[in-house]
Amino acid sequence: MKLVQDLPEIFKEFGEQRRRSFLEVKEYKEKGIPVVGMYCAYFPTELALAIGAIPVGLCSFANETVPAAERKLPKSMCPLVKSSYGFAVEDKCPFFHFADLVIGETTCDGKKKMYEMMAEFKPVFVMELPNSQSQKSMEFWKQEIIRTKEYLEEFFQVIITDEKMKAAIHLGNRIRKSLLRLCEVMKLEPAPVLGGDIQKIVSGSKYRFDFETTPEVVDQITDQILEEYYQGTMLEPRPRILITGCPIGGDSLKVIRAIEDHGGVVVALENCSGVKTLDRMIDEEDPDIYGAIARRYLSTGCSIMTPNDNRIELIGRIIDEYHVDGVVEMILTGCHATGAESAYINQFVTEEKNIPYMAIDTDYSKSDEGQIITRMSAFMELIADQKAGDARIDINYCYKLIFPGFSEDGENWEKDLNRLFEYTRMPVKILDHKGQTVASIGLEEGKKNPEYWTEYELPEKSGSCVVFYQEKCLKEKAGQVAKIISDYCAMKKLFLIPSNREASDYMMEKPDFMWVIFYGEDDLDVLEKELQDHYDIGVKSPSIVP
Repeated sequence: MKLVQDLPEIFKEFGEQRRRSFLEVKEYKEKGIPVVGMYCAYFPTELALAIGAIPVGLCSFANETVPAAERKLPKSMCPLVKSSYGFAVEDKCPFFHFADLVIGETTCDGKKKMYEMMAEFKPVFVMELPNSQSQKSMEFWKQEIIRTKEYLEEFFQVIITDEKMKAAIHLGNRIRKSLLRLCEVMKLEPAPVLGGDIQKIVSGSKYRFDFETTPEVVDQITDQILEEYYQGTMLEPRPRILITGCPIGGDSLKVIRAIEDHGGVVVALENCSGVKTLDRMIDEEDPDIYGAIARRYLSTGCSIMTPNDNRIELIGRIIDEYHVDGVVEMILTGCHATGAESAYINQFVTEEKNIPYMAIDTDYSKSDEGQIITRMSAFMELIADQKAGDARIDINYCYKLIFPGFSEDGENWEKDLNRLFEYTRMPVKILDHKGQTVASIGLEEGKKNPEYWTEYELPEKSGSCVVFYQEKCLKEKAGQVAKIISDYCAMKKLFLIPSNREASDYMMEKPDFMWVIFYGEDDLDVLEKELQDHYDIGVKSPSIVP
């Protein structure tokens, strides 16, 4: 299969794939192929594939059907639950209409009650999902998967052999790997395309019912994106955003649009509709087939789990690997688990990863679109300002500022530090081994210290260097500046004043040689000229050590 469209056409085609599949699912039904509907990422789709059925995500992301649901459900309930039930009870979702069976799961209270009501007019099987990821829970979930497998066999009058199950697992892994590879193009900096376009492929691929060809099609799209990227087609540098929180799609895509229409780029979604469902594979070598399935699916880091360490771990990896500048958490109004857990996510993102965080509490209506756009615009400006502040300090230039003073008299070392302060505007305090202040640069007497600071040990445990900074985003640069000063002290033999020495004896003699390490003879002539022109130093008997 060969793709011939341009990328914008491909993105548009996948964006419309779900709508086209409304007719396709009818055609499959007419051929006698069963359809299994689902709402949650915890359902192992391999079970449906193993019986030759089409697993399909049911409609749940539109405000259109919320009023119908509110005739029976509380208005305060999560919009995802209300939308799902509204589509079902109004028979406005073709996938639900043609589904032979709906698989539910005991995730949140709202869904559990929805499945009770839904069972009044559609066959529903509910999997009992544990609310922790302990070993005991894993064993329970394995047995629950086996119970579901046995129910499917009875309901559809088929036998799921180990061979069928292994084939389904292999296909599921192939699809996940291809989609994860697609998502990982957003690790490139600057980003190759908009995150909204990647999401169209990820979401649309779930509604390609020719599952065997999906990995090949997705891989071709990924190859085309990479080929065009390395030919120079890419976005301009933008704030790189990770979206986390509740499942996102349909009317809630307004959050992605607000980010990408106002200067940012969504490099990853951690939500159920993004990297979270692609990150882990089923171990195909494990002889315990259903144990392997249970471990893969129960490891999903959802806010219904307690504790939810897997979500924190995944968010941390995404921030590092995708070079994320800020995190936006989308919380659907009435989703108490995600709303409560946002406190942990906020703390992790801002205090451990030292990047900005914003929570958006929303529903599927358009009433808050203007407010979201305003907040996102300000958030993008904040990140852009912080990145500019971080970029203004060139560490290589810091070295150039401070080390030329190396050949001067020891009593002038504070001049070197002052030159550094004038450039970085980061106050510095040098302490001796007893914690007493030896020098203070940039901190006026009696003035309150800046909010943040980092400390670096001086050579031979002779004391420490403290560098202060005003913005969290400068933490890494402050640490690098402190290390430069420590290196400087080591080179100058600046060891802190013992009690039996005078300040005039503070500096030892400067060395009359230095070692220079480089990686090839080609640079030797350039090095000799630089030393001669700038430092009046001749290179004597140079040695090249392989």
